[in-house]
Amino acid sequence: MKLSVFLLVLMLLFSSCSDDDGCAHTTLDTYSIEEIYGCENTYESLTLKDNQDYYFITNAADYNEIVDTTCDFSIDFNKYDLIIGTRANFPSEYELYRTCRKDEVNLKLIFSANDNPTTESYLFTFHVLVEKGIIKESDNIIISNVYTGS
Repeated sequence: MKLSVFLLVLMLLFSSCSDDDGCAHTTLDTYSIEEIYGCENTYESLTLKDNQDYYFITNAADYNEIVDTTCDFSIDFNKYDLIIGTRANFPSEYELYRTCRKDEVNLKLIFSANDNPTTESYLFTFHVLVEKGIIKESDNIIISNVYTGS
């Protein structure tokens, strides 16, 4: 009997979940206001009305309350949601993916190694549009900065 309990405990230890359970991140498609609406230089033409790190915006009322713009366009919030924020530099690429934790989304801002953050107190606006409903308001959105190259 003791041997059976010992073997059962041993089997449970080895069959428990691990960090590497074969899960792969799911890449999510992103779009930009430049490509969808033709607005240029959004890193300067879009500004946030306060200094929050980023926002996840799902409707026009919140967009109008949070964002100022010099570009004349209207996001179709029936089709898209928006992640928008500021950094001391403008990323050259974006990667958006759902992590193995299904309630977590990571937006990776990719900068060239030559792009050092500005020493001025100027902030550049970054953004990505995502298809409506891909990200839930309850999801944990992580924004990470990655520098590539030499």
